[in-house]
Amino acid sequence: MQLAKVLLYWIVGSYTCSASGIVLSPTVLAMNIENNRFGQVVVTNNSTQRLPLETVVLKLTFKDDGSYETYEVDDSPLSIFPPAAILAPGSKQIFRVQWLDERLPRESKSYFVRFAELQLSDKDDNVVSQTGTSTGVRVQVNYNALIHIYSNTHQPDIILTVDEAGGAILKNKGNRFTYSRLLQFDDLTNDTQSTLSSAIGEIFIPPNSSLDIFVDESLPAGEYHGQER
Repeated sequence: MQLAKVLLYWIVGSYTCSASGIVLSPTVLAMNIENNRFGQVVVTNNSTQRLPLETVVLKLTFKDDGSYETYEVDDSPLSIFPPAAILAPGSKQIFRVQWLDERLPRESKSYFVRFAELQLSDKDDNVVSQTGTSTGVRVQVNYNALIHIYSNTHQPDIILTVDEAGGAILKNKGNRFTYSRLLQFDDLTNDTQSTLSSAIGEIFIPPNSSLDIFVDESLPAGEYHGQER
């Protein structure tokens, strides 16, 4: 539960990327590849320095409890163009996001597009000198945009099972992600629905996952089905 919450807060809260003069827009991009296999992320350089950027695609692999791991994919079906760019002060660069695989995945997929910033020293554009030693590079800063890939065939299937003590398991038995804020549970009054939403919190729910939560004893024991509203 906590890991899933952390993921959502990272997704919606930490991608503003303006601390170093960088702004990504959007920070979260959901692409229905049956309707459109193209998207874009715009990077704005609000600093007074030139900004060299390189892109890396990282695949997110979710575990049953909603936690995740990332790893770099050499032959990823998610392509970013251009793969690198140098942004002048105050300029914008559009990075095109394209899904290359003609086949539909069995479930929704999630990726980070990592923009790696190479900070060069003043008046020195060379990352590596002719002798092979590093010159000018002080530090590398990374910024992530989150990309969700899904199709019309993918749907979440949310079931909340509550026991007598108020413990609960929130399962997504479907093949597409969803967000808790989108869910409306069957057979609940508006007040009970509001209480339940507060107990669950703002979380990202991956496909084929199971999250432990506590809803207290105010919600009768049983099984509740959630639908996106």
